[in-house]
Amino acid sequence: LPERLGGASADACGFPVTRTDATGAEVTVSAPPERIVTLSPSAAQTLWEVGARDRVVGTTEFATYLAGAEDLERVPARDGSVNAEQIIGLDPDLVLAPGTISEGTVETLRDAGVTVFALEAPATVEGVATKTTLIGRLVGECESAAETNRWMRRNVAAVERAGDRRGLDVEA
Repeated sequence: LPERLGGASADACGFPVTRTDATGAEVTVSAPPERIVTLSPSAAQTLWEVGARDRVVGTTEFATYLAGAEDLERVPARDGSVNAEQIIGLDPDLVLAPGTISEGTVETLRDAGVTVFALEAPATVEGVATKTTLIGRLVGECESAAETNRWMRRNVAAVERAGDRRGLDVEA
């Protein structure tokens, strides 16, 4: 339960780690990834928040708002496809892909020996917290992910309280 709620202890953050991704595949990350490619701006944001940005070697053009992202390899991700050869050339330990990336692209990368974890798009604040916990776990930043979730929940609660005081229906 603590891990699901973003409170995993550092002891529970060892490797290898295996989780089921959005494609239904069991994905194992054998060691803390040192070279990460993210094909999702929200996953990139999460990596920045949990303190793993120095391990990101490539991201999409949609994440260039993040400090330092302009110095990374840009991997165009359009209409569910990416340049698999470009990603393979970056020699990543882990690729975080949104569920919109085609299964064919994911399989091409996996067939080339790349560890790909396809992420579901969260629809709620709790879904974002779960995704943050998951990404933190996959990259070995469990406590930072838990702290990010605590920060997010405090801010969501503050917005809800402000809405209550004003008689607004603010739903998280």
